[in-house]
Amino acid sequence: VSGYIGEGHPGSRMFSFGHNYGSLRMALICANLPFVEIRPQEWQKIMGIIPRKSHKDGKKKVYDETTSQFKNRMKSKAQKLFPSNKITLSTSDSILIAQCCSILRRS
Repeated sequence: VSGYIGEGHPGSRMFSFGHNYGSLRMALICANLPFVEIRPQEWQKIMGIIPRKSHKDGKKKVYDETTSQFKNRMKSKAQKLFPSNKITLSTSDSILIAQCCSILRRS
């Protein structure tokens, strides 16, 4: 995860994210629970999520797909994997990451 949270978000949000990540990591280590750190590009590739295409417009990177469109693609993938569950935009990432971990654990 990069340090960039997005335009209009204060730096304190990055601090809060890092603090929460560190607390969770510490809890897992203290409980002697195994965990794996995986970058979004890695789990998305394993799950067959095609990355957002982009191009340069001068010095600026421009995506051919909005964040909402990309999130909806992930939601659709999660819904296909678990058709009897109600998948939302805010839970689809977590479900796909958990499924990826399940795949990695089996291999």
